[in-house]
Amino acid sequence: MDSKASNTIKSATTQSPVPQEIRARYKVTRILGKGAGGVVYKAKNRASGQAVAIKAIVHSCEGDSDEVVFYKAKQILREVAILRHLSKLPGAADFIPRLVEVIQTSSPSPNRPHLVTTFVVMEFVKGITLKEFMDDQASEQ
Repeated sequence: MDSKASNTIKSATTQSPVPQEIRARYKVTRILGKGAGGVVYKAKNRASGQAVAIKAIVHSCEGDSDEVVFYKAKQILREVAILRHLSKLPGAADFIPRLVEVIQTSSPSPNRPHLVTTFVVMEFVKGITLKEFMDDQASEQ
């Protein structure tokens, strides 16, 4: 592995650490994007070789009560359920990635006793960024 790829993965895991439970099944290769909702990684299923995208969503903040953390986790699972439903509609495979699995982890620490992360694993679909799409739309007008 070249040093650039190694640094990318080290940077990725310090942003939103990927636990051993996930790394045992998926080899994380790079960060696809970062945002307020979390970090999205490109990875490969170790057993099948399938390329996947893993969205890591940390849904806790220092000082959150158990009820708030539970609500955030429930909200993410509700969004996943909606995505699963939409992906079954005719023609959806053209624009909605297929969900592979959803994994929730809890990693309490002295600093963040309510640290819960949801990992949404979906098939990797090569596409363009929102900026590229917007630039493309602007150039057509």
